[in-house]
Amino acid sequence: EATENPGALIKDIRENGMKVGLAIKPGT
Repeated sequence: EATENPGALIKDIRENGMKVGLAIKPGT
């Protein structure tokens, strides 16, 4: 999902025992 706060989302995912992947879409 898109998020304004990726740090908090990553923390939540890791706390639930999952691995995190991140894709960045630059403004074009």
